[in-house]
Amino acid sequence: MFLGLSFLLKARSLSDLCLKIYFTSDYSDAEFIIVNAALHFLASETDIRRTSYDENAESDSLSSMCQRNLEIALSKLTLYIQPSYDMTLALTLGVSYAVHVSNASLAGVLANSAYQSSYSLGLHKQPPDGPKQEQFLFWMIYFLEKTLSIRLGRSSIILDHDIESPSAESFRTGDSQFSAYAYHTVQVAGLAGRIYEQLYSPKALSASGETRTHQALELSQELHGYHAQARNANQLWAESTSNIHEKAQIEFATASDEVMRLSMLTLIYRAMPPASGSRTTFGPECITSARCALESHQAVVRAFGMQESPLLLSAYVNWTILFTPFTPFTIIFCHCIETRDKEDLSQMHSFLKSIESACPHSSTITKHHHLFSVFYNVALRYYELGFPSSTMEEERIQLRSDVDAQLAALGLQTHMMPGSEQDPRQGIFEQGASDTAVDPHRDEGDWEQDPWLARWFSFNQQMMGLVDGKDLPF
Repeated sequence: MFLGLSFLLKARSLSDLCLKIYFTSDYSDAEFIIVNAALHFLASETDIRRTSYDENAESDSLSSMCQRNLEIALSKLTLYIQPSYDMTLALTLGVSYAVHVSNASLAGVLANSAYQSSYSLGLHKQPPDGPKQEQFLFWMIYFLEKTLSIRLGRSSIILDHDIESPSAESFRTGDSQFSAYAYHTVQVAGLAGRIYEQLYSPKALSASGETRTHQALELSQELHGYHAQARNANQLWAESTSNIHEKAQIEFATASDEVMRLSMLTLIYRAMPPASGSRTTFGPECITSARCALESHQAVVRAFGMQESPLLLSAYVNWTILFTPFTPFTIIFCHCIETRDKEDLSQMHSFLKSIESACPHSSTITKHHHLFSVFYNVALRYYELGFPSSTMEEERIQLRSDVDAQLAALGLQTHMMPGSEQDPRQGIFEQGASDTAVDPHRDEGDWEQDPWLARWFSFNQQMMGLVDGKDLPF
């Protein structure tokens, strides 16, 4: 964070800005935001490294004060922002803060403003010999906005064919191995933006299953390629330093990126219709990547002792689990409903336990944990009931009603409420999860005509929208 900020501040230093803010009245809104965002992140980093919560009470006070200052300053920004380099940097730090506290809606608004400001300044068409700080800042905005677009379920406002700035490829020729990592991170962000456009936008959802499958396979292969390149780059980066703390940071970034990659891969494979004659809604690639994502998450939590460091866990959850849609949990839930797989149920439970210690440090993670607990309890009930395929229709209807009632308590729209006489094949499953009554003889044409994928994606967005909200409706 501070290596990047010191570079982006150009000839100035953070100390100079602090002196200007606290000892003069001649400072801009942008400078005020930059200082408070920087000090907030500094205090948060200190919190993560502390071994005792009784230490550094002054750091807690500083963090809270800067957080309040930052939120007030961001809230007072007008609709029309005078573009400047400082304001663009301030808005970008605001995006980082919003991601850090898992406010995706605010992050999206600020990312749009940051891009508009950078566009007005011409940062999208910097000459190759232009200021490196301006090029780096532009690609930082690109990374944040593109990645958030898939989280928010909308098309990116950044059009790649409008960009004339030197390609992110220029990162690879930088002075540090970090530049290669940054290059691959930008590549993956660009791919994330295309996932929505090519697989989940209204236009993409109107395409045939064959077209979506082709697009999904191309995106998955591209993602695999970026992963291999990033892994090699990180290995060279780790070999280039003898600093044990830097090596640990590289290891942590590599492990976290693997969880995010598998989560994105799950979302890609979800867009592929099941094979003809399949008895489940999801293809084997989708299920496998979802399970691998949950396993990788557990490996990260164990390897870095996160359950003993809840503040580090909180930062990891906000930047890795909540920064993009964590589709794997939803997929495993749906698959567990269909198959009553005991191992899937166990993975859901392990995931909930793994993020539990971060709840006291983040209201959003608390809501996330509470929300997914409901899904786990629904899946647990399905497993415990263990209905055979010859279940009486009345019992099936009652079971569906119970499930819908629990989800309705979350504020999710359901087509079947307790006491309803609607078709038992409808309910939350039509809204987006899956159906235990999947017809194994359903042909490919039926899947293309039935908007199940659109409903599932809408369901996933509703669920994440609840996490973004101020309060859960229960």
